[in-house]
Amino acid sequence: MPTGQDDKSERQYEQIRENAKEHGVSDQLAEEVAARASHRGEHSHSRSQGPTKDQLYQEARKRHIDGRSTMTKDELREALGR
Repeated sequence: MPTGQDDKSERQYEQIRENAKEHGVSDQLAEEVAARASHRGEHSHSRSQGPTKDQLYQEARKRHIDGRSTMTKDELREALGR
């Protein structure tokens, strides 16, 4: 398991690896499967979706854009020209 992982990911990795080995999967494949499964979803929140709605709202407020309080994130983006 790569270093720098939290305890939960490490436990999950070990459990998946051991389970795969118990079912006759080779050591190498068991490690690959465990590594992929224990990292699943790990990066889903790390990708930037751009500025938050609150950040867009604050910028719209500074620019005195009317109707900003009822706008969605996409509408705020459009009003700000993003």
